[in-house]
Amino acid sequence: MAVELLSANKFLKNISEAKEYAADKLSKELNVKIVPNDVAFPLNNRYNVVKINAVLELDGYRVMIAAKQNSSIKFVSNESLILSSQHMAYVKKITKFIEKRKQDKVCMINAFSGISIEDNIELYDVLVSKCNIKPFNIMYENLGIKLSDNRDNFIKKSVENQVLILSEMVRLFKTGRKAGVNLEEVGGRKNSGVKTLNTCLYKVKDYSNIFLVDQSPTGLIEHKSPNLLDL
Repeated sequence: MAVELLSANKFLKNISEAKEYAADKLSKELNVKIVPNDVAFPLNNRYNVVKINAVLELDGYRVMIAAKQNSSIKFVSNESLILSSQHMAYVKKITKFIEKRKQDKVCMINAFSGISIEDNIELYDVLVSKCNIKPFNIMYENLGIKLSDNRDNFIKKSVENQVLILSEMVRLFKTGRKAGVNLEEVGGRKNSGVKTLNTCLYKVKDYSNIFLVDQSPTGLIEHKSPNLLDL
């Protein structure tokens, strides 16, 4: 259940206030009469406040809560993309070209760019494979299938267009990315990669296990809640 910011102080004041707020909110959302005595906070028998940037684990995939959108929460990836040093160096070349392209719309790739169609195809295949293996397959397996099916379409693009697509694909894996990425030209959507979770967990069907992860500031110590879908 999401708590509106304007009601946060009331909710945090004491457990009685929290139960009254929750009963009223749930009655409206579920269209049934719920009284405060019907409300329970099952995490350690107390009410918990899950704030923005809290870490969740969805079937093994770590995310952070980014915002609330109506009856859903928007989350961002907390997983890191790991590439070989060779591919990381190539991504830097692509990033450099993209920055030049922002300043000069007619900027073209030349012999000094260090970018080629062959290397573009290789990076495309690597990024597609990342969509199909853990942990990213939990979020992007269906997208990975579409990208794989559109490999020939990618190959037919100009080298400049390939670079633009690869830049969006790399951004798909960016930790903390809030906006979607445009993968329309290779079978995706204009707003690919945007993920949400229903605040009513009993309506969640895409995941089997959802844990709230409480980490120390250093990240060395953490504690997982019980599976929220079992509560």
